[in-house]
Amino acid sequence: MQGSPQGTAKKARRDSDRLRLVEKVQESFLLDLKGDAFPSLEAVFDFALSLDAQNPLQAFVEPLQVELVGPFEILAGKEVTMPSCWWRFHYDPPEMVTVMREVKDKEKENLGGRQNAPSSSSSSSSLPSPPPSSLHWTLWRDAPDVPPQAVMSSDPQEGPRVTVVAADLLGALASRARQIMKEGGEGQKKGGGAKGKKGGKGQKQSSEKGKEAGDSPSAALASTFLSQLSDFCQRRNLTFEEGESPEWKNRKKTLVVQQDISGVGVVVPYDKTTEVGHRDLGHSPASLKKLMNDGRKSFAKTQDLSDLDDLVSSADIANDECDFGCGLWLGRSLFLSLDPSDLWPHASGSKEEDKKFVRAVSNAAANQLNVAYQLLGREAFGPVATETLKLRLGDGHLAGSPLAPPAPAP
Repeated sequence: MQGSPQGTAKKARRDSDRLRLVEKVQESFLLDLKGDAFPSLEAVFDFALSLDAQNPLQAFVEPLQVELVGPFEILAGKEVTMPSCWWRFHYDPPEMVTVMREVKDKEKENLGGRQNAPSSSSSSSSLPSPPPSSLHWTLWRDAPDVPPQAVMSSDPQEGPRVTVVAADLLGALASRARQIMKEGGEGQKKGGGAKGKKGGKGQKQSSEKGKEAGDSPSAALASTFLSQLSDFCQRRNLTFEEGESPEWKNRKKTLVVQQDISGVGVVVPYDKTTEVGHRDLGHSPASLKKLMNDGRKSFAKTQDLSDLDDLVSSADIANDECDFGCGLWLGRSLFLSLDPSDLWPHASGSKEEDKKFVRAVSNAAANQLNVAYQLLGREAFGPVATETLKLRLGDGHLAGSPLAPPAPAP
């Protein structure tokens, strides 16, 4: 039986609204939302609404100490200014988009509008204020026209390494819940730390057992959350996957042409027969990091940038010979080689020589990344890299950005 005209009109409006949201998220965060990508975002947001219809972005704060940010703020009807650097942390390259962040207990009472409020220290500020915790979760994709390939967690206070926690956002939520349960004691029990659950059968029983065993309140909340997530997925006929997906493992095994400091690795078109597409500059991630550290120490005395210049020249030659992965690897490695403590104006010492060296490395990173992205057809990533590096240096600094250098100790 054909639906009523009113019902058809309502559905058309819903579809139109959904299309507008898809387009806004895609344009704002350079996310390709083909296939299951947008339904995955929608599913997490719908689950959040089912737990807290008034404040869906904070629906996971109590059980998981996690707030939804980035694309979810658009789904919640919030305005996101300067999305290229919205909730972008120090080591986040353009391939990452932040979707969740950790909320510490002392911050919970200040939620609700704070994250979108301009900093009082600068009328031009439009980025979120720096949070007490820098642990966050991001979507990764190798190119702007590739749907998200994995969910990663990282904490710049611990360095540039990232951890793949799940294939999708539902899996990331389950992984976070299991982590809290384990830390609270429940993960030590039989079955508490199981990996790669899909759909999550039997989580209600797990929750009850956890409570009876006297686990910590946080573990009990996380266990209850996992049951609710399982029920939601069963009602929607959804599955989730924790840990690295088979596709991600295949990427690591067959597509990564060289590892980088983050552990994610560089993926570019590469012909194994002709060996065209990438070449090794003769440095591992660790040796390049050491080269930059040694170069900074010697620069104060010698003003010598020959090591950096040699790397850039080698990458430029590689680009001329169609080994575009070389420039991407070098640009990302330079991007990741500067620690938050290296940056000024708050870096210890903060001498003029330090500023010159840091600026030289940052400029080289920006140039290499922009050229590589252009040559690889990923040019949309270029402005993100440039703006991120500018903010890290303090050029046109927007007060309140998570990219802000740490304030000096009192």
